[in-house]
Amino acid sequence: MAVTSKVAKVQVTLNGSGFGKPSEVSYSNDGEISLCHLTYPAGLNNRFKALKSDIFRVYVGLDDYPDIPQFTGHLVKESGINTTSMELVGSLNRAVNDKRFVNDYDNFDGQEIGTAIASVFSEVSELSWMTMMNEITDPVVTVPKGTRFTNGISKYDLMRTWRDMAVNPADPLHISRYTLFQHGDYYFFRKIPKPADTSPWAELAYGDTLLHMDPESSVRFAYNKAVVIGKDGVTGEFQNDHRIAVDGLAEADILSNSEIPNAGEAHDTARATVLSDMLDQTGLIVNSHLLLEMIPNVSVVEITGAPFGLSNKYLVRSINLHVSESGTFIATAKVNIPVDALSNAMSQLLNVSGSGSASLALQ
Repeated sequence: MAVTSKVAKVQVTLNGSGFGKPSEVSYSNDGEISLCHLTYPAGLNNRFKALKSDIFRVYVGLDDYPDIPQFTGHLVKESGINTTSMELVGSLNRAVNDKRFVNDYDNFDGQEIGTAIASVFSEVSELSWMTMMNEITDPVVTVPKGTRFTNGISKYDLMRTWRDMAVNPADPLHISRYTLFQHGDYYFFRKIPKPADTSPWAELAYGDTLLHMDPESSVRFAYNKAVVIGKDGVTGEFQNDHRIAVDGLAEADILSNSEIPNAGEAHDTARATVLSDMLDQTGLIVNSHLLLEMIPNVSVVEITGAPFGLSNKYLVRSINLHVSESGTFIATAKVNIPVDALSNAMSQLLNVSGSGSASLALQ
């Protein structure tokens, strides 16, 4: 007889050795430092002891364990198990409390961004057991001269600062960004893939529970007008008339920058501000067991058969896994869809037409 269901399997190791099996697991990863919550059966709270220096690895699979753990990290507090639960945080948390000074005598001026990140990572002594895998920026982006943190900065924040600088200078919308992430015992710096040009990690057929709209704001998501003031008061502005007609006026805060030399560049900056914000994304929740081993900002999923034009390739932005005490397994991911696609989808969903009604549907 064919088996129509899968069994969730969980394994926890401590420094590479077997550890007690939890009755419930919750894992979340938003592309930064992951979190994991383990719950153990009542009465076993004196059975285990763990220190913050210990390395936990949590494997979650269906019918079998994965080769690489979904979570690798350590205790938030060094207290062993005083209750029936344990709070764990990803290994990169070690670099959050590890500070560094960047001054005129010790700096990264002119270094390629990926190389600078690898250099900072190598200085975190508590992460010596991890391996750094970095990708050289293309086109090459270097640390600007004069970048200083004389009052100190955490090594993790410093790596994120370099990451945020790693954009194509010829791309005013900053679409070609990079990501930092942990995967097992490895730490990666690499370019975020463009969904349209990437083979999907999984193909998800639309169903009643696959998709769920999850707007993160009660107001319109994108600016459609921006005003920029440059040197000597020169002014440039840009507005998207179509989006203003659909959504009503949504103006960004006025940007004042004395380094903008003329009205033409002020206009270009205003235009880039509007277009960049219109390309900002909003959350769409996807539910499928095929998301189990996805990596935020790296994995691409393709949704097929969805209504309202939502069938497309999407970049996974965050992952949540939960295995309950009864064995129920839930895997969800938040993917990003362009603001305009959401607006059109919501209009069709509510069977509205005309520019004014679409705005009301989202407010």
